[in-house]
Amino acid sequence: EELINKMYGLLAAYDFKDYHLLGRAYFSKELVEMQIKEIVLSSVISIFLVFLVMLFLFKKPVGVFIGLSSIGMGLFIFLGMMSLLGRELNIMSALYPILMLIVGTSDVIHIMSKYIDELKKGQTRDDAIILTIKEIGLATLLTSVTTAIGFVSLLSSRIYPIRDFGINAAMGVIVAYVVVVIFTTACLSLCKKEQLIREDHKDTFWNKWMMWTYHSTITHKRRILFISFIITVLSLVGMSMITTNYRIEGNLPKSGKVTDDFKYFESEYGGFRPLEFAILAQGQNKVNTYAVQKEIDKLENKLRATEYIGSIVSPTMIQKSIERMNGRNQLSAYRFPETERQFVKNQKIADKLSGFSNNILVNKDNTKARLSSKVQDIGADRITEIGLKIDTWVNQNINTDIIKVKRTGTGIIVDKNSQYVRESLIYGLGIALIIISFLMGFLFKSVRMLFISLVPNLIPLIFAAGLMGFLQVEMEAGIAIVFAIVFGIAVDDTIHFLSKYNLAMRSGKTSEQALEVTFRETGKAICLTSIILFFGFMIMLFSNNPPSVNIGLLISITLLSAVTCDLFLLPILLRRFMK
Repeated sequence: EELINKMYGLLAAYDFKDYHLLGRAYFSKELVEMQIKEIVLSSVISIFLVFLVMLFLFKKPVGVFIGLSSIGMGLFIFLGMMSLLGRELNIMSALYPILMLIVGTSDVIHIMSKYIDELKKGQTRDDAIILTIKEIGLATLLTSVTTAIGFVSLLSSRIYPIRDFGINAAMGVIVAYVVVVIFTTACLSLCKKEQLIREDHKDTFWNKWMMWTYHSTITHKRRILFISFIITVLSLVGMSMITTNYRIEGNLPKSGKVTDDFKYFESEYGGFRPLEFAILAQGQNKVNTYAVQKEIDKLENKLRATEYIGSIVSPTMIQKSIERMNGRNQLSAYRFPETERQFVKNQKIADKLSGFSNNILVNKDNTKARLSSKVQDIGADRITEIGLKIDTWVNQNINTDIIKVKRTGTGIIVDKNSQYVRESLIYGLGIALIIISFLMGFLFKSVRMLFISLVPNLIPLIFAAGLMGFLQVEMEAGIAIVFAIVFGIAVDDTIHFLSKYNLAMRSGKTSEQALEVTFRETGKAICLTSIILFFGFMIMLFSNNPPSVNIGLLISITLLSAVTCDLFLLPILLRRFMK
């Protein structure tokens, strides 16, 4: 930041009509400033959204105040812990306020809804709060743990910003749970029934909606199963269309000078992304000899003839520049000497020119050299394809007894990142799935219930992958977190639904009676938390950062599919396997 600010000061001292900047330092400064603005914007919009939902749900100011205070306290404690532990904010930090507000709101709604329902039944404040902590506290703990596990699965990634995001998000989920359970329940136990419930307030809309959903799972069972099957098949088709053709421009702000500058260098200077080659002299050969440089020139000519590659910098530049000087500065004379005699003659001239230096292209003992070029932002997959074709050409046309050529540089790292994202995503989700399966088995003591709980949560994951394929969203580092978030949060509603069903069954009700009670008492909270989740992540559509927009859109739509599976598919599975 200090470097870029001083450079801005220098630019201001000159009367340039226009200028363009490029480089990691410049990119970092601009993207950090964008993230700070988006964190503030997302926090403000999220708080306003939660306020509206709380007001709609609880009606009374006291309930809204308790809910917002609990969520706000969780967010502040989380940010304080981040600071005390020395955790750094990175390009994914704009998600933290949204995640904390959404997860905290979900916990608050389930706890407050249960407490208010018990008060409506005539329970005393003490009995209502004890029952709420017993029934909802355990379920909420499990949902928080499963959500945290979903984020911890990102530790399988080799990409440090994703791993940091996983650790920080998991820590935030647990902080939100602890604060909500301790602070919210303490505040609720001090409030009288009249302070939380309006006498004229009736949940007729929610009761009608939940009962319609419940009866639909009975009367339209085959239709629901058929639609679920068709969506799953289509999602699998979409999944096969997922691409890793990552482009740098796709991760830049939609508008702004940094994007304009990038496009300028792309069009005028042959690209931004580096394509580097290490040249290793073999045996007694040295880089400053005719034989080695002739082989390097063959590679250089191949690169010049390859589409999308430009801005080539090579150790042969000095020889070619002298040839052009001898050829009266004609561009056609810029070529490598045809004979070794001419090469040696040019080398003597080069040694006398103090301005000529090859020290950034050749090492001190002349055993290694660097050939640098730029490739246009045509996508990681296409660039990898070009690189493999060049490797094949090198093996067939370069004398490996004289030099060995190896592709290297940051471009290779970007390519490997795409591969790592795919591998670590499958590996991490697999681990998370196993851990959550054990938790489900521990909670419900049933292998059948384990199977029933996982099916409605695997379908949204497949659906998310299908959406990526159909929308042509490239699989890259930032998008990988979508699956961890979807899996971690989607399983929450399933746990709340099955926990209430389990409690109802233990109280002596039949399976059908337990389902009806679950829809009446837990269905409303599930719907409201899902609405908050949907609009909470839809806030990211206001982002100026394309990956954030894609993440918000994918998560929002996929979480809707998750709650739909819980309300329509889950009851059918319970009837089929838990008679």
